[in-house]
Amino acid sequence: MKNDSGRGFRTFAAVLGLLGACALGATAELPVRGDYDAPAARGKAAVRTPEAAISRWPARPQREARVLIGKYGQPRSFDDDKLVWGKRGPWQQIIVYRKAPRSFLGFHGKDILEQSIAYVVPAAKAAALARFDDRLHFDKASGRLSARSESESLNYLALNLADEIVKGKRDVDDARSFYRRTANLAESGKSSGYMERLLFIRRQR
Repeated sequence: MKNDSGRGFRTFAAVLGLLGACALGATAELPVRGDYDAPAARGKAAVRTPEAAISRWPARPQREARVLIGKYGQPRSFDDDKLVWGKRGPWQQIIVYRKAPRSFLGFHGKDILEQSIAYVVPAAKAAALARFDDRLHFDKASGRLSARSESESLNYLALNLADEIVKGKRDVDDARSFYRRTANLAESGKSSGYMERLLFIRRQR
């Protein structure tokens, strides 16, 4: 009788030991399985750095993004489609896009850089700015005037001319003509202060 009891106890203990070993083995495997299921390994969540994001971009926006990182530092936020900076230099916000957004009047495929300044556009001048360039946008709520083009120098040019329209120094036709002429001269290597910096004191709210 005592022998039967001893054998029963040893059998029970062996079973418990086997179950414990199985449980430990299953637990040890969980972190490995979890690594494969990590969100960072899927889709846009896999983008960890600005450089990783832009490495898959076309050549033109990729080049512009690197120029901006070199000039203004790392962006405030980023994803597969854009990099975004906050206040840097004269700008309230800078966005470089992987693909140019469609404007109100059409598609400008090269215009991957948008830059905003603090500026108040009088209601009487809003229509004139829209006629001058539909890539200019005034956000009344934030008090920001934005320009979008293929480069920072062209954004400077557009905003300097927008200010002259607002102040009555140029009409829309004159501003358009000056924009085309100055941009063409820049392509041939002739610089202009209109494309190097803002030539006015920004109109704060």
